[in-house]
Amino acid sequence: MAKVNICNVEVLDNPASFFDPFKFRITFECHEPLDDDLEWKLVYVSSAYNPALDQTLDSILVGPIPVGRHQFSFEANAPDPKIIPNEDIVGVTVVLIQALYRDKEFIRVGYYVNNEYKTEELRLEPPAEPLLNELERHIIASDPRVTRFPIDWGDGLLDGCPEPEQPTEDNEESNLLVNEEQVENISQLDQENEGQNNKLEPSSFCEGQSGVQFIENTSCMPLHPVQSSNVPVDTF
Repeated sequence: MAKVNICNVEVLDNPASFFDPFKFRITFECHEPLDDDLEWKLVYVSSAYNPALDQTLDSILVGPIPVGRHQFSFEANAPDPKIIPNEDIVGVTVVLIQALYRDKEFIRVGYYVNNEYKTEELRLEPPAEPLLNELERHIIASDPRVTRFPIDWGDGLLDGCPEPEQPTEDNEESNLLVNEEQVENISQLDQENEGQNNKLEPSSFCEGQSGVQFIENTSCMPLHPVQSSNVPVDTF
């Protein structure tokens, strides 16, 4: 069993303009004391065809982490458009929230991101050179994709499981990256998601026969503020 589980991720300020910062509120539960801080990363996929262009928008340390349920806000600047190929600026891409302990990733939450023009005129006749100030960013908050990785938390065990075959970074991202046939379906999800609450109900991630999924969690302890010099502390 992992020593840390994510209970909830809330997408804030969604939709937003292209240059607005990404904002998330993350709730997680720690089942056993940790000797070191947790590292959280936010990664923007600039191109589905070139992982070298992935942008780490921010990387923060959160700790110390006592046993209990904790919450913090994670904010990061928008990606650098100079790194994104022009043909990939408008349309669907992916943003990843990664959680690591001692430099080992143990959970990843991915969201589709749809960048489209605010006006119908520009959507119907997009300019050859993207107009960044006219773009609006929609995170498809209702359709997160979660991947868990068993790691050694310091006791010599991999979450109590035998050592799994380690997927490559490229293969993991390919589970989220989209092709042209999927864009229409994701745009439909975007429209259905518009106006809905961007918060996932309190839950935990668990592995079932069909993979990792959200399940209702009734065992979480009371929330505690997380102390970190890099993360604003929420009070309860």
